[in-house]
Amino acid sequence: MEELVACANPEKHSYTPVKHSPGCFVGKLFNPEKLLESQGVPIDKDKLDRANSFASQYNFFLYFVENGIKGADGLRENNLFYQKSFDALRDEDNSHNIPDKWKFEILFVQCFVAEYKEFFDKLDVTEEQKISIAYDYFKKYIPSSFYVEIALIYYSKLKNKQRKNDINDYKDIVSLAQALPYCDAVITENYWGSLIVEHGLDKQYNSLVSVC
Repeated sequence: MEELVACANPEKHSYTPVKHSPGCFVGKLFNPEKLLESQGVPIDKDKLDRANSFASQYNFFLYFVENGIKGADGLRENNLFYQKSFDALRDEDNSHNIPDKWKFEILFVQCFVAEYKEFFDKLDVTEEQKISIAYDYFKKYIPSSFYVEIALIYYSKLKNKQRKNDINDYKDIVSLAQALPYCDAVITENYWGSLIVEHGLDKQYNSLVSVC
């Protein structure tokens, strides 16, 4: 957002952030000269220019992909674990005759069973009322990112069992859960974008969702 504002008001800024820069890895222009100066390190302008010239022609991302990312095997194992977990979730859902209107609430509340069981057991209400009350309560007070995560797990795994359970789904869900509630715009795959818009998560968090 800071960079978009800078582009809209170039006369107020000394640089234009939307340009190729070897240091622009995390959405904010990295200035090695200022960093070195702040640490009291003498600057060799010639060496700095040569380093920047080299870096601007070098595709770091492609290098990491071609040479393998440290820990990639561990990440794959984690994804396989979540893929198997989603399969187990689907099997569990298939083994119970629960009306669709209750499934999201039950999945949601089960995440808090240990923490809130004593509190809800004291309420003089039926089990169905308990689920409804808990759902309304948690929706107001839990972190938005967690709500989005649970919603995407529910809509993509329990409601849409026709879709193949992909190994990378959980990674996508977690990334979207972290971005959607806090970003003005989110670009994602067609499947996730359609799912978000269909269930109004984009409007709920006032985020523009586009697909690529």
